[in-house]
Parts: sequence; C-alpha cells; structure tokens
Amino acid sequence: MRYVVAAAVFVLANHAPLQAQGADGKALFESNCKKCHGTGQPVPAIKKLFPEIPVWDAAFFAARTETDIVATITNGKGKNMKAWREVLKADEIEAIAKYIRTLPK
Repeated sequence: MRYVVAAAVFVLANHAPLQAQGADGKALFESNCKKCHGTGQPVPAIKKLFPEIPVWDAAFFAARTETDIVATITNGKGKNMKAWREVLKADEIEAIAKYIRTLPK
C-alpha cells in the first residue's frame, strides 16, 4: 500500500507543473492576432485598411493596464476589432495580454 501511495504522489508531483503553466500567450497571439497586429507594429497592408489599429509602443502600454487590454480583447473595439470572448477562454485572453507586453516597444 505504501508503494501505491508513493507512486501516486510521484505521478501527481510530476504532472502538476504542466497544469500550472496555463495558456501559451505567444502561440495564441501567433495564431489569432499577429495577422493584423504584427509584432506590435500593425501589418502595413492591414494598417492601410484599418488606420485605427494602434502601434504598441511605450506610450500605448503606459496608457493601458493589463485589465484594459484584456477588456479590449474580450469585448472588441470599434467596428473592426472583433470580440474574442466567444472564441478564446478567459485564461487564453489573459495569456495574450501578458504576452503582448513582452513584445519589443
């Protein structure tokens, strides 16, 4: 019986970090956001069509909290930034918001 308990503890201990990692913000950004937003500088062809897409520079991030960014991703903005709440889970949206703060400014 001791061996079964020890084995169960070992298995759980070795799998807990995988569950704690959560959503991969970079992968989610790459597959959902990059086509319009580039890597902080909007894709030039998209910027011509939608000039309201902001550049993610230091001023952009200074004016917005992570909560603001999560709200924009969740609810969309204006008529061209769609709401992602029906597509992505809350933890995925939060992971994207954290990730975009790591992009070069």
